[in-house]
Formats: sequence, structure tokens, C-alpha cells
Amino acid sequence: MMKKFIWLKLRDDFFMQPKIKKLRKIAGGDTLTVIYLKMMLLSIKTDGVIEYQGIEKGLADELALILDEEESNVNITLLYLEKMGLIETLSESSYLLPEVPPLVGSEGDSAERMRRLRSKNKELPSQCDTHVTICDKKVTTEKEKEGEKEKLLLPDCIPQDIWNTWVKYRVDCKLTNNNTTLVAQLAQLETWFHAGYEPAEIIKNSILQGWKGLFEPKQSSSKALALVPPWVQERIDARNKGEALTELFQEAGFNNVFDFLENLNQEEEVAHVF
Repeated sequence: MMKKFIWLKLRDDFFMQPKIKKLRKIAGGDTLTVIYLKMMLLSIKTDGVIEYQGIEKGLADELALILDEEESNVNITLLYLEKMGLIETLSESSYLLPEVPPLVGSEGDSAERMRRLRSKNKELPSQCDTHVTICDKKVTTEKEKEGEKEKLLLPDCIPQDIWNTWVKYRVDCKLTNNNTTLVAQLAQLETWFHAGYEPAEIIKNSILQGWKGLFEPKQSSSKALALVPPWVQERIDARNKGEALTELFQEAGFNNVFDFLENLNQEEEVAHVF
């Protein structure tokens, strides 16, 4: 089975970037920078996406466990990355490092062997070498063409115009719109639809609130009432009717129903005398 090598290609000015320089100037900044680099390496196989698996009580605790770092340092790193736009929330369990996808490189083991052979011998490529190189280029070209043709298929529950508005909103906010991000959001919206929520309303609410990601709506009171057992609802309705009747008696000048009945009896006795 052919092996695939994946690596992170750091820019030569990585440590000269203002956001990284500022991170390093924070107390313990060098440690925080290493944590960020570890997070980038952790996400290279998933195009920059980090999934919260629920192993620990929160993302910071879980990353601290995986990266072998202090939870407090991881938490500070996450807060800084969010403030600087270096991490985005895709859903309640998915987070994207937007700087990672453009920096990921990969190659097959055959190409890697030939690259080493060329470097060692410092000779012109052999026929075999040329064949491997041509094959690799052909595969890359075909994959690029497939990627160009690939279009996202929307679930029936997500209106096309609403989705287009969301994508344009993300572009205006300078957020990443690669397929990995958008497919994850579509899947999350479809899950929420099956849970009883409208994807269009979720998208509209995120845009209205100026949020960078999509979030599950809080359970509405009407949906909560649907979970109440029928016999409990009957008692609630009966109590509401009783309270309404009490208010009616009080408006008529009676403290309660007994005062009303007593007054009614007195009127009947007077009528009987006459």
C-alpha cells in the first residue's frame, strides 16, 4: 500500500508576522506559539479542522490532553487565536485554523524516493524518474480538474438563495470558504433540521448577530411544552381556567367563588319573601 506524506509548509516570515510577534510577547508567549504550531500539525490531515471529541469537559482541556500542554496555556492560546481570527468556529464541535489549508503539502512515497535519489546523485532524471514525475503531475492535474468541477450539493432542507447569502456573508467577513468548511456546516445544518430546527432561520440569525459560525438554537418554550406529559398539561389548563374565573369574581367585587354563591343565595331568599 502506497504511503502518503503530509507536511506543514511554514512561510519563511512566519515568526515575523505581527500576530505571531504579538503572541510571543505575551507572558509565556514562546510556549503559546509552540501550542499553536502543535495545533496546526494536529489539523493537517483534516484541512485545518479540529474536532472536539467530548473526551474532556471542553476544547481547551481536550487539546491540553492531546498536545501534552497545560490547560491554562492552551486556554490562553485559544482566546488569542480567536481574537486574531486565527481560529474559527464551524459548529459546536468543529473548529478551523484558516492558515493551515494553504500551507499543507503532500506526496506519494514513490515521488519521495525519486526526489531523494535525484538529490543524492545530482544527475539528470532517469526514464523511470521522468515517468514517475509525469505520472505524479498527471494525477495532480486530474485531481485539480475534479476539484474545479466539484460542486456542493445542498440538502433539500437548505434553500439555495439562503445558502448563497451565507457564503457571500462569509466572503465579506474574510472567512475561509473551502469545501471542508462548507461541507461541515451543511452537515451540521441537516442534523439540526432533523432535530426540528429550520436551517434558513439558523443562517439568518447568525448573520443578524454578526457571528462567524452556525449555532444550534436554544430550545423554544413552545418546543419545551411539547415535552410536557398530557396529564400535567391538563392540570395546567385547569389551573389557568380557575385563575381566570377567580379574576372575574374579583372584578365583580367578590373575594372568591364562595362569596359569590353566598350573595346569590341571599338574593334568592329576598326574592322568595317578596
